[in-house]
Amino acid sequence: MAMKKVMSASLELHKLKKGDKKQIMISYRNSCSLEVELFKKQEEMSDKVEIKMLPPGSICDENEALSPYRRWMLVGFLEEYIRDVDEVWVYYNDIYTNSWWTLAEMVMVAYINHDRAEKDKVKVKVYDAGTNHFIEEDEEVFPSYLHIRLSDSQHKKLARYLANTRPDVIMDSEAQQQISSLKEVANIMRFIPKRMRVKMLRPIIEKSVPSDLLDDEKNKIVDDIISMYSDPKTIIAYANEAVFNEDFSSWSNISYQTDIVTSAFKDDVIDVDAFMDTPMLELNKFENEDLVNAIDENKPINLKGKQFYIKKGKKRYIWLTTRMGEPVVKDAPGLACFQTYNLVTHD
Repeated sequence: MAMKKVMSASLELHKLKKGDKKQIMISYRNSCSLEVELFKKQEEMSDKVEIKMLPPGSICDENEALSPYRRWMLVGFLEEYIRDVDEVWVYYNDIYTNSWWTLAEMVMVAYINHDRAEKDKVKVKVYDAGTNHFIEEDEEVFPSYLHIRLSDSQHKKLARYLANTRPDVIMDSEAQQQISSLKEVANIMRFIPKRMRVKMLRPIIEKSVPSDLLDDEKNKIVDDIISMYSDPKTIIAYANEAVFNEDFSSWSNISYQTDIVTSAFKDDVIDVDAFMDTPMLELNKFENEDLVNAIDENKPINLKGKQFYIKKGKKRYIWLTTRMGEPVVKDAPGLACFQTYNLVTHD
């Protein structure tokens, strides 16, 4: 009860801090940052809006080599950022949909809006950089594909990506072992009648659900969890998802967009399933040592037929969880530091 009061007070304080100004985030390509900065200043002169604009390089460098895990971790940061605004303004031009990252912002808007009432949804407005005006939805030139509708299965899959790539649940060998154990349990459960599985699981799951929920809400949560964990096929399908793949969670594998246009934009449509698959489809196996050697020898590496030179980027720091009372990172409790690398097409 005390925690609920703290959370309620925190939300009220947040509302007061926002004031009467509409909270806006601009979605744009990094290469347009200077003109977007001018646009932002002009719009804020009305004193009716407060505009957030993530500066280039604030989350990751434009040419940074990332693992699939790290890409999804950063999408999670975007999701939290977008969740706090009233509207997302798309600074639209010919190159906007070329990048997987701009599509990520639009997919996160759809993810946030999926279960929200209409009045609470994050609104999307489109500013045409070529004509210097906002495009109305009934105009022929309006890019309607920016309004994305997720299916329930897509929404659930995105939720699992975001949940399993948070910094405090980072995958390691221990987590991989837990996934293997989950598969073993599922294989054993195939030989137990379903009625008995449900009977065994219900008391365990009921204890894990907050007791202060309304009965209908609590029962629905319990039934949903049981429906998954009592079905061996569902458990195995879950454990086989890309997010638990060793290649996905290894930070020494590069996932990088070498094509000018992301494969998630197909036939003038943002393909959500392709968007979710893209980080693994763009995977290239390079160990950290390969990147260091390429820098030392000033030699390019080959990514899908294209030559890239490696340049040292920023050092990134991430706070990690502890397991069984022990920090994941031994030399600096709970803190991971890693070197980033940028890929460029010239020496």
